[in-house]
Amino acid sequence: MTKFSVILYLFSLLTIQAETKKILFLGDSLTAGFGISKDKAFPALIQKKIDAKKLDYSIINAGLSGETTAGGARRIKWLLKQKVDILFVCLGGNDGLRGIQSKSSKGNLLKIISIAQKKGITVVLGGMLAAPNM
Repeated sequence: MTKFSVILYLFSLLTIQAETKKILFLGDSLTAGFGISKDKAFPALIQKKIDAKKLDYSIINAGLSGETTAGGARRIKWLLKQKVDILFVCLGGNDGLRGIQSKSSKGNLLKIISIAQKKGITVVLGGMLAAPNM
């Protein structure tokens, strides 16, 4: 390689900008921020912390009030048409409130996780605690 080629190569590295990584939160009203302003919903608060640390991540809030694991499983392919690097799945609370069998919820969550992982997306599963009487 000539000196000019090496210099040109090194210069090209300086002009390459890292692509912003996208984090998608798939959830219910807790994720959506039902009853509060969108900038107070927890995904927006996480984005503020990311911005304060000057990290190259962008949050997508795909929270939907009343969402169940079945609804999330129906929406996931459409949501992942955009580039997503990390998926936080925050579903299950409404399943419990509606008396949906945990076997069904588990199947829906596994479907969501499988679809995302097949696209090379890192998946983080948020836990929901059901009340003892459910």
